[in-house]
Amino acid sequence: MCNTGAPDELAHKLHISKRHLYNVLDNLRALGAKIDYSRSDYTFYYTNSFELHLNLQIEYLDDNDKKCIFAGSFFI
Repeated sequence: MCNTGAPDELAHKLHISKRHLYNVLDNLRALGAKIDYSRSDYTFYYTNSFELHLNLQIEYLDDNDKKCIFAGSFFI
């Protein structure tokens, strides 16, 4: 079994803050994942079978549209 490490360590591995890690875990739990943490093994783990299906949509922007984007938001 591959341990995730303590929350600080996992957040560092994922290049996110510890607060963001807990937000991600909360979002996964809201989608039906039962996630626990073992303090003795220093790892997060699923306590149920869980599948996450993602859909990815890519849209290409023209140069004019690119000028309207600021910090991930689209301004017109």
